[in-house]
Amino acid sequence: RLYNLKIIIIIFFINIIITNQIMRIYQLYHALFILFLEKFTPVGSIIHRFRRRKFNLKRNIERDDDDRYSLYHRDTMPADSENKRYYIEYARPHN
Repeated sequence: RLYNLKIIIIIFFINIIITNQIMRIYQLYHALFILFLEKFTPVGSIIHRFRRRKFNLKRNIERDDDDRYSLYHRDTMPADSENKRYYIEYARPHN
């Protein structure tokens, strides 16, 4: 009976090891497939477009934060901020 328990435990751990190796192989093939799609099919341009859009959105949010910061702290304005002219239009008073 104890012998059977040892065999069951050994089989369990061998099963875990084999499953882990299969998952690693699957992840490798999955990564290679994604790389192939990105480089050699039109799907790559779609992926790049979404990445660019996400990067541009993040960059614009950071610029907006820099602009807000510079409005309140003129003496400690970040070095990479741009000198921008702002044209503010006010509503004309109604007579």
